[in-house]
Amino acid sequence: MNTAKKPAWQGRLGEPMKRAAKGMHPEDIKAALRQREGSLEKLSERWGYHYTAISVCLRKQWPAVERRIAKMLDKHPSEIWPDRYNPDGTPKTRRSKANRSSQKPESNMQLREAA
Repeated sequence: MNTAKKPAWQGRLGEPMKRAAKGMHPEDIKAALRQREGSLEKLSERWGYHYTAISVCLRKQWPAVERRIAKMLDKHPSEIWPDRYNPDGTPKTRRSKANRSSQKPESNMQLREAA
């Protein structure tokens, strides 16, 4: 019996596993921006955003800041964050907490009044 462990990149039947499009690593983005502009915080403020805007954008979808970062790196935002963009290059819509459920939960007051 062969008990050799399969490499992590190998799928169930020995074929390579498909990987999700990852784009650029956040550390690579930060390094490229720092090489061109210096401090990420000062760059965010120069763009008119809070000093943490670039850091937030690296973790969460923020199309306006993504476009500015991509322009600085001479790329399209979908090249940097392919998982955040549709094939036509438009940003994927975010599901806000308010839109996750079609029904609003009753408030505590409404629950007390009904009891």
